[in-house]
Amino acid sequence: MLSNIRNRAKDIFSKIGYPSTKEEKWKYTSLKNFNDYESDHSSKIDYKLDKANLSKESINIILCNGELITKDINIDGVKIQNYEDLVSSKSSKNFLKLFDFTDNGVIAHNTSSFTDALYLSIDSGKEIDIPINIINVTSDLGSDRIIFPRVYIHINKNSSSKIYIQHINDGAGCAVNSVFEFYCESSSKLEIIQLSNLKNQELIDSIFFHQEANSQIKFLSTIFGGKLYRSNMEISINGEGCNNNFGVLMLGTDKDHIDYHVNINHISGQSTNNFNCKSLLKDSSIGIFNGKILVAKGASGTDSTLNNNNLLLSDKSEIQSNPQLEINCEDVKCAHGFTSGNLDKDALFYLQSRGINKQDARAILIQGFISKLITHFDSGSLCLEKRIEDWI
Repeated sequence: MLSNIRNRAKDIFSKIGYPSTKEEKWKYTSLKNFNDYESDHSSKIDYKLDKANLSKESINIILCNGELITKDINIDGVKIQNYEDLVSSKSSKNFLKLFDFTDNGVIAHNTSSFTDALYLSIDSGKEIDIPINIINVTSDLGSDRIIFPRVYIHINKNSSSKIYIQHINDGAGCAVNSVFEFYCESSSKLEIIQLSNLKNQELIDSIFFHQEANSQIKFLSTIFGGKLYRSNMEISINGEGCNNNFGVLMLGTDKDHIDYHVNINHISGQSTNNFNCKSLLKDSSIGIFNGKILVAKGASGTDSTLNNNNLLLSDKSEIQSNPQLEINCEDVKCAHGFTSGNLDKDALFYLQSRGINKQDARAILIQGFISKLITHFDSGSLCLEKRIEDWI
């Protein structure tokens, strides 16, 4: 069954390839380099675990160059499998079935070309108190290569878990086409903190959420720059009573190119979703945010917001923003908004008049801009606030 899906994806990718800037969804982000990269099918490398950002307070799972290299973890209620396990067990639930790749060359290429996968499931009724720290490392691959991390996480009903996801570069110049899929069954709770720091690489990061009734998702994605970073995020709310809080923080310097493309699909009604994206752009960095709330027919009672707020910290930085609404029924509460500007000169002058030097005053205003976003999330051992402070 899995091989049939992958063969179909290979056929589709051979026909449509990667999207071009002529397509509306990609007009600000060029993937022309991705057509020239060679897939890396080398044998599993001997990656030294002590080089990764391991946490003693977490369950650490490491993928290196798309290969799962730690899976023998014995935690009650947590099941970890690689692709070989899935093929032999013939029990993979919705693995490879959530993202529709029929007209999506990015997903089709990953589906046809990944060499290994992480399949993680949380048993029904289990509350996993220890964060699961998934570390996706690129190591020792040249700039002519591309890898395809593939991760599927299934949260069974009445269970809960907290997951960290880190994209880390360890001396690699390769491109990355990664796919993460999350399936949240009824009355489950999932919190995700994602950090990406692949400064000199090109990364396409596709993330899909499927929700059933009364499930809850908290998600924070923070990107510390990148030669090219594109996040394709699809949120499918398929049950009533869901309650979500999504946050995105873009931090761009130099000539970074950061692009978030988000679809929030309310298929069922009586659910709440809040999505807030903030960006800080320095130097000649470019940020793009394209977000859409879709309320389907019959999804009455939906309460959904989508906001994008941006601070341009240099004259050469740029932001493109396009929040949208598509509402196909009555009795809903939906709102979207966009703001963009520089640091408040009056506030900066006020702080300086109180004896605070200009650099510290700027840092205070920037931290105030970010704080309302990140205070909703507990990053624990990831030390997110310290990393952001160092960036500022």
